[in-house]
Amino acid sequence: MESAPLTKEVPGVREIDLDFLKSVPDLLKFYEFCRSFGKFGQVSLKKRPQGENWVDGVGTIYNSETKSLNFLESEFSEYVDGVPPSLKENIEKIERWLSENFNSRVGRVRFMTMPPKSCLSYHRDLESVRVHIPLKTSNKCFFVVDDKVYYMRNPGQVYLLRTDLLHTAINADLAQERIHLVINSYSENTK
Repeated sequence: MESAPLTKEVPGVREIDLDFLKSVPDLLKFYEFCRSFGKFGQVSLKKRPQGENWVDGVGTIYNSETKSLNFLESEFSEYVDGVPPSLKENIEKIERWLSENFNSRVGRVRFMTMPPKSCLSYHRDLESVRVHIPLKTSNKCFFVVDDKVYYMRNPGQVYLLRTDLLHTAINADLAQERIHLVINSYSENTK
């Protein structure tokens, strides 16, 4: 299993000092351009070498029926055609930060949406940390991590989410879709 090392001092969600605020309007425009190419409310911005643009890696890494991995985060080594250079540069900044702080690299990169009045199951993921950058959200969108409620209210703010703990995402807004740029990680020791 791929996992980045963490200590108990890292809470379920925390802000990290990397600011995407100026990029939010451009990211939303890019999302609107590519949203119809994805599926399951996700658009993939990185793919495996032979993977299909926009959809390779959407969904879950773990197949609960076969109890095996569908793929490894480390396989997602190429950007899909059309990802703006400025977005690649910002993702590379996050990768440097993950490497320095958690000995981790960037795997999948996806736009992930949640429709109004929806939530995910309460679950754990295989990777330890995931980066979320809200692009469109409301004060009725939140995470529950290890039985504590966390908000990611600031569009463009970079948040670190502990996915090795039990967690879920909830969009309790009656009308507004939630859109995040989500960056998965894997340990540099696991290839």
